[in-house]
Amino acid sequence: MKKPLYIHSLFRSGSTFIFKKLRTLGYWCYYEPFNEQLLDAAKVTKTYLPSDVYQKLRHPELSRPYFWEYKELAHDLPKYLTKEFCYDFYFTQEETAIKLQSDYINWLKAFAKYTPVFSFCRTGRRQQWMSSNFEGHHIFLLRDPISQWMSYKINDYFRLTNLLILNAKDKPAVFIYLQENLAIPSFHCSSIHEEFDYFRAVNLSQEHAYMIFFALWLDAYLNALQSSYIVDMDRLTCDNTYQSYVQKDFVALGIGAVDLSDVNLHKASILKDELQTYQQIEAQVVELFECHGIDCKEIYSNFPHNGFSLVDHSPLKTTVQDNLHVDLQRARLRTHELEAENANLYAQVEKLKSELLEKEKAIELLYRENQELISQPVSEIVEQRLRSKYSKHATFLIMLANACIKTAKIAISIYAKARHI
Repeated sequence: MKKPLYIHSLFRSGSTFIFKKLRTLGYWCYYEPFNEQLLDAAKVTKTYLPSDVYQKLRHPELSRPYFWEYKELAHDLPKYLTKEFCYDFYFTQEETAIKLQSDYINWLKAFAKYTPVFSFCRTGRRQQWMSSNFEGHHIFLLRDPISQWMSYKINDYFRLTNLLILNAKDKPAVFIYLQENLAIPSFHCSSIHEEFDYFRAVNLSQEHAYMIFFALWLDAYLNALQSSYIVDMDRLTCDNTYQSYVQKDFVALGIGAVDLSDVNLHKASILKDELQTYQQIEAQVVELFECHGIDCKEIYSNFPHNGFSLVDHSPLKTTVQDNLHVDLQRARLRTHELEAENANLYAQVEKLKSELLEKEKAIELLYRENQELISQPVSEIVEQRLRSKYSKHATFLIMLANACIKTAKIAISIYAKARHI
């Protein structure tokens, strides 16, 4: 019998390509078991994350929806999957947290109708305890960090996942330092959607955003070296000999004859100055890891190009292509500026929303405190006092007081309706 497969990777590493290939071999493939969308059992039951999403994410086309294997489990998912599994437990080695996650995976494994595959994108730091707890083949998909980072920019979601991971509990000292040094706040609540909204307002420079990504990339790779079979997805794309080697390994491991001939991960081409900027950031992260006792300089030899690049990012030399790359670089830089402006605007909107909420609370409190006072017209006692003290003008003052009360009631009515708009 085939052994279960555990695919580990960061986002945008080609994991959906491998997922699709293993599905065609008859495995029972669970797509991203720690994906926060699975927390909404009703949504999973209704859509299973439709397969037409692949076009927006530049994924290979799937014959069945992403979450199809969960469809009979959807209503029981909340009994096993909790919000903490997605990002909060990314680093933790605490026994109770590991047991809860293990129980969930074992539950999925027990339901699988064929040999299960678990395709993870949030387990970079969980590889070691998972390889110890789960017998089977653990495979890590490695991609060139710069190309992968460029692919992250397909939307804002992937940048936010980095911040949620940095927000996780039980972080190693190097990530605590990184969070504090970049002045990134911590924020935890019961709703993962609120956490996403909170970190959407965190404004980071592109350099700092890449620093966080590369730190997570390097940490995941270092963990994979100790616990997983590593597949270089960039080399798989451009090196037929390596491709044949991996296919033979898969057969030898009992995984099966996986056809990898159509793998096609994009290589980011960037100019020399831009490449140097990324490499400087990578060097800073390596130094930071070294300062915290994590030896990673020796692994430089595993990378064929400068820094940690797995591909040659040098642009082609012709004049037309050079001009094209300049234009592309300018467009990319402008995109970075727009991303920063968008984050600033979002932060301002969130601040205004917070101020409006505080004002609304103050108005509501004022309404509650004065509700009894304005619920009736001027009392007889007040009327008698007005008549005795201001006999000449008492009628007018009473009419004025009642008019004020009526106006207050109208204002409260308008406020009550506005709250429900």
